[in-house]
Amino acid sequence: LNNMLGSQLAGMIAAKMLGVPCVAHMRDFEDTGLLKKLHAKLVDHHIAISSAIHQRILELGVPPDKISTIVNAVDLNEFDETVPFEHLREEFGLEENEKTFGLFGRIMWWKGTKEFVKAAAIIFQQYPNARAFIVGSPSDGSHAYLNEVKSLVGSLGLDNKIIFTGFREDVPALMRMMDIIVHTSLTPEPFGRVIIEGMAMKKPIVATRAGGPLDIVSDGETGFLVPMNESEAMAERIVQLLSDATLSAAMGLRGRERIEKRFCKEVYAREIEKVYDQYAGRAKGKRRIGIKKYIPRTVKRTVKLFMKNIIDTLKYRISYWRKPEGLKGIKHVVFVCKGNICRSAFAEYILKKMKPGMVIESCGITCDQGNAPPLQAIIIAKNYQVDLSSHRSQTINYSAIDQADMIIAMEFDQYCDLQKMFPEIKDKIRLLRDFNTFPDSLLCNINDPYGCEPSEFDKCFSLIMRSVKSLYRSLGLE
Repeated sequence: LNNMLGSQLAGMIAAKMLGVPCVAHMRDFEDTGLLKKLHAKLVDHHIAISSAIHQRILELGVPPDKISTIVNAVDLNEFDETVPFEHLREEFGLEENEKTFGLFGRIMWWKGTKEFVKAAAIIFQQYPNARAFIVGSPSDGSHAYLNEVKSLVGSLGLDNKIIFTGFREDVPALMRMMDIIVHTSLTPEPFGRVIIEGMAMKKPIVATRAGGPLDIVSDGETGFLVPMNESEAMAERIVQLLSDATLSAAMGLRGRERIEKRFCKEVYAREIEKVYDQYAGRAKGKRRIGIKKYIPRTVKRTVKLFMKNIIDTLKYRISYWRKPEGLKGIKHVVFVCKGNICRSAFAEYILKKMKPGMVIESCGITCDQGNAPPLQAIIIAKNYQVDLSSHRSQTINYSAIDQADMIIAMEFDQYCDLQKMFPEIKDKIRLLRDFNTFPDSLLCNINDPYGCEPSEFDKCFSLIMRSVKSLYRSLGLE
């Protein structure tokens, strides 16, 4: 299993039912509530990506002998310190003597982008010929924080000194162009992959002293560790490295050597293999009844989705559910599903017919722009007087999400994704079945009918129709 325990419960239960070992690879800080401690007991062995994650797993009540710390790795063929980068200096209009330092990763509040800007402002006072780079995009959050960062840059008069590159595919070359790689997280980082990438490119690191960076950076040897949320201390270390080319080069070289010894993919693969080998033989010899091949595909799918719906509903009711209230005055609604070609599109059209003057939109979390609904969806939707033939899928519209009074998801997975992407407006995010009456309110998911028989589309659209009508009443729009 991979990542958080709460999202892997179905896999844990399946392992127990099949009598096979379960190994969970923990990549983030799990909360230590009773429910997660129960989840942890279903796992035979945990792999932590850092000492900090190892400690958190111990806090879940897991015995030390059931935890292995295996740090993440970097592909040294991709992060090759000889990759060309001169064209990038030309692209960004850098002069020959201009120093560069950069922050790489998602633009989110806890990544400390504003603190990087504040540190840069201090650095420019001593190095006016330096340039700072912010490489990345707000992929897991709204553009509101990015706009705040840009506003801060403007208020400090640094528009010509700090470069926002947006999302880039050429990260190795950009890292090679930098004199220093900076990491500014305000909360403990589970690991800090950009740090090992920067060290692979022979760059000195200035990182915050918490979480994963403690395992990666040898303070004073491969870079410097500074307290979190202290821009002055960070600026001081960056200035020290900009002022001492010999020290910077030595730290970069030692960093590369450290990566080759401990953080390369070959070492990672061997350590993972040891854990898997330890458990691989434990399921051998156990008798299994081979009846799966006799079960029709539609039955297997129905059972699988029903079980997932029950598990998701339990997780939602325990951790997230709240009574629908404060719904009067809603004027802007956004429906969200996976692909925006069936469910959210259908819900959008239904509510638009019921309330023409309201702002109603739909989008997909993982869709490509401009996809058409499947023919079966178009045909079945006509039975409900809904024409989907001209609909085309829309990706997440951050502006619409920011402006919406309510964002409504079709499934628990999408609800959780939206909560992570837009934490500042999480109270606006709901599940459509929240508004339903018994018995439709018993479960939380409206399953995706894509790729199924026409009858599944009909069941799905019928449930959405009833749910939207309940939503309409809840909003006081009758």
